[in-house]
Amino acid sequence: MKHVQPINWSTCCLQLNQQWRRGTRVLSILEAWAVKWQMKLNVDKCTVVHHGEKSISFTYGMYGQPLEAVISEKDTGN
Repeated sequence: MKHVQPINWSTCCLQLNQQWRRGTRVLSILEAWAVKWQMKLNVDKCTVVHHGEKSISFTYGMYGQPLEAVISEKDTGN
């Protein structure tokens, strides 16, 4: 029988919290940049894509509005 390592819940929660903080920090930087250059982003056209089957779906927002979470996003590249 294969031995299974017990889950360290405090480490797991800490890692999830760090992921959420990193995502919100990036959005805060983007918001500040847009305000500085007087280019308010259209939150209604912004979305969040969570990748992977085990991805935790955090809620992110900009300008105090939550961003819509979607399964996929069309790339309009060049």
